[in-house]
Amino acid sequence: MKWLLENVPGLAEQENLTLGTIDTYLIARLSCCTSIVTDSTNASRTMLMDINKLEWSPKMLGEYGMQEKWLPKIIKESSAQFGEISDVAVTTLKGVPISGVLGDQQAACLGHILRDGQVKNTYGTGCFLL
Repeated sequence: MKWLLENVPGLAEQENLTLGTIDTYLIARLSCCTSIVTDSTNASRTMLMDINKLEWSPKMLGEYGMQEKWLPKIIKESSAQFGEISDVAVTTLKGVPISGVLGDQQAACLGHILRDGQVKNTYGTGCFLL
């Protein structure tokens, strides 16, 4: 996001600028922009969230030259309702709730159906033991 702001002339001056992670983009597209949200696990990956308060950090926003108004609302629970599918987005699914958001390692754990006592290693931009 910082790179975009520094390298796309006039971007920061756009009236309706919205920046976010892939979950924000997908939810916005499915809801025809009625829900501009993310969950706390994805928001934390931006380095702009205060992990103790689960809110955007004024200090980190300042460090990166970001404005909170550009960012999605943080929904604290990954299993919350994030909006619903619009009839314009996918007519056959109109009104279906978007009721869960998981990214990266959390999604990998759910996908492998871990049970008590099991662990999973994920490899990508880092190595994570969950």
